Amino acid sequence: MTVMKVLYDSDDYVDDSDAAYLDSKEIATKFDEIVRRYEKRYRTQVECIALAGTVGTWRGNFFGGIAVDGVEDVFRPFNKCDTVQVYLTDDDMIEIHGIHHDGRHRMKIYLITAGKRRALNLPTNSTDWDVEELAKIAKYCSALKADQPFKEYFGLQ
Repeated sequence: MTVMKVLYDSDDYVDDSDAAYLDSKEIATKFDEIVRRYEKRYRTQVECIALAGTVGTWRGNFFGGIAVDGVEDVFRPFNKCDTVQVYLTDDDMIEIHGIHHDGRHRMKIYLITAGKRRALNLPTNSTDWDVEELAKIAKYCSALKADQPFKEYFGLQ
């Protein structure tokens, strides 16, 4: 069983939606810092971010996801969720969960570069990606892992 540490839970802000918004922006800023360190380390540029994983619906759980332009948009697919949570798994993977009346979405974050896009033969425009492209990403790419500065910020190292 995977042990997960909660980094952000919108339910912690029931009486203060402004604080929830500001903290979600702070998490997005920390995601952006990971992306910048990744780009520097691998001398590449991230074109977009794919969120892929389990989509909870009233009919059950299915694989799915979406691509977003950047870290400022990572929470956008969860706008209609009642609760949004960010977790760090015991193997340092970052997951975003969205809970709503029909179920729970569990998404991992994938940084997509031009090289990865070409290697997977993905369409240039990420808005053209469907579930098959997202499945390729989840199968052949590594999900985003928390690096040392990210973990230190959350007091985990």
